[in-house]
Amino acid sequence: MKTLRTLVFPTPEIDLKEVLWYMRAGQDESAREVALRACALVRQAADCKACFLRLPVSAEEGGGLVRVGEWEISSRSLAKHLSPCREAVVFAATAGSGADRAIAMASAMSGTLALAADAAGSVLVEAVCDALERELQERFVFRYSPGYGDFPIEAQTTMVRLLQTERTIGVTLTEGLMLRPSKSVTAIIGIL
Repeated sequence: MKTLRTLVFPTPEIDLKEVLWYMRAGQDESAREVALRACALVRQAADCKACFLRLPVSAEEGGGLVRVGEWEISSRSLAKHLSPCREAVVFAATAGSGADRAIAMASAMSGTLALAADAAGSVLVEAVCDALERELQERFVFRYSPGYGDFPIEAQTTMVRLLQTERTIGVTLTEGLMLRPSKSVTAIIGIL
């Protein structure tokens, strides 16, 4: 299937334990209260979306060459990861620009709230990725994003172009290869 699809998700719950882990806060009660406030701010402002393409994949584990649709990638770690797969989903997911605005607003209030809001946004975008995987109802190998192993961060350029992320979900790529909104992810997941 080479049809670009876009999904809008109800905003998932944000796992407080994960937020506290990102914050390195342990069981601190005051950090917990700040994290709860941050989760509410980010969750209320979020606009969770994903877009994806399902494409054939072939991977030469020894040579490190991966072909996803017409796209060729030189990455030994990605080839090893996708070697058992014949198809893959290339996707982008975002918590949306509202989440970025909530994080900025938290930054103006306090450093601790900013840290908690940033952590909440990170946990939220991962929950959106999980929701996409559940929606697709396949058996996958774990997500693999540009920047992991020797999968070059420059691959985001191709992913953003393939997925037409600016048009489909409002995600752009900076010259420094950072996704905007900041709580966005690109990844490939191999289908078993």
